[in-house]
Amino acid sequence: MRIVLDARQMAEREAAHSYLAKKLDFPEYYGKNLDALYECLCELGESKLCICHAREAGGYYTKVEKVLKKAAQDSEGAINIVVECGSDQCYNKNQERNDEAEGAAMLEFKYDTQLLIEGEDLDEDVISEYFTENFKGDCLLAVGDEELIKIHFHTNEPWKVLEYCASIGEIYDIVVEDMDRQSRGLKG
Repeated sequence: MRIVLDARQMAEREAAHSYLAKKLDFPEYYGKNLDALYECLCELGESKLCICHAREAGGYYTKVEKVLKKAAQDSEGAINIVVECGSDQCYNKNQERNDEAEGAAMLEFKYDTQLLIEGEDLDEDVISEYFTENFKGDCLLAVGDEELIKIHFHTNEPWKVLEYCASIGEIYDIVVEDMDRQSRGLKG
């Protein structure tokens, strides 16, 4: 199941929980708090949540995003989160485009780069900050714990991402997909 969520709808607590309950079809007993959000997310099953306009959102959304990332991490791959792709639609290898030219024009960063970093004393905040300061790209997701971090990042220079990640730990489950090719219906 693929669901697009607009982060701007989650800037205020009450509005965020009402929006999420409706979009994710949560049960009536949903408690409309962050703990209940986590619990319901864990019951979603296999899902791809694309969160758009995260850069424009603020306030309560930052708390919601942390819960979404934690649920994705704990779901062992059942929940996949893509944050902020710069428009109302996020790129997805299974998404069809009616207008390929428009899709290609929207694509600023060509390579979807995903991997796991295994090591000691890893810090997702330090890694996120390094990415933000040193790499051009978007859709950054760096979640995990001190021993394992999952990275998801759109960039035009995936080799730099891999080089940095290899310098802080052992990297594996590496995927680099060409989203431009995918938007044209070709293998990425």
